[in-house]
Amino acid sequence: MNPTPTIIGRGTDKQRVRQAFNMLEQHGFTTAAGEHCCSTCAHADLSRSSDRYVFYNAQTDCFQRGSIAHPNALYLGWQGDPSALEKICDTLELHGLTVERPTAPDRAIVVLSRKQRGVPQRHEIRVEAFVRAASIDEALEVQAGLLGVLIGRGYLGWLVCDLPTLIPADGELDARARIELLLSSRPCTAVEAHDAACDIRRSLADAPVVLTARVNETRLLN
Repeated sequence: MNPTPTIIGRGTDKQRVRQAFNMLEQHGFTTAAGEHCCSTCAHADLSRSSDRYVFYNAQTDCFQRGSIAHPNALYLGWQGDPSALEKICDTLELHGLTVERPTAPDRAIVVLSRKQRGVPQRHEIRVEAFVRAASIDEALEVQAGLLGVLIGRGYLGWLVCDLPTLIPADGELDARARIELLLSSRPCTAVEAHDAACDIRRSLADAPVVLTARVNETRLLN
């Protein structure tokens, strides 16, 4: 049996993340701590100079007074092979942080707040979609169809939706409607909620009537 490693991290969550990033840099990784506006920009920038990197961006920076603010979690983007992922997660854990490891290469590494560690929680998933619709009645039909898609994929749970907002046609653009859906998950880990959000976004993006779809996650208290 492998001995439990000695925790070497000290200070707040933010200081421990910084210490872990410093150690990873000594092993050839590139890191970025809130220096980019979003994940897309971070990946585009960091991939120019490195094939092994880890970061959080301005949108996922959830520190308050140095701590990961409950009920949020810190989502870290990364790039590398399986050994690189293992090194990143092991280093974060070595510095006293609780990590949920991603289940696929396009998933984020999740660092839990101190109150979340080991505690499955309900998650709220907000969905915003812009769809082709020339009237409110047509938008309501589209919305019902999207709800059917999500229910068919097992997201029955708690589904709430607001009335669509119609956006008149503009130039060459088709008439559009803005649809908002709200899903509340069963108690699950942050990684499971993140995977569900990605699955929902893909499901909506595959629908011909959907122009764009965006998913936002908000962790809920039990």
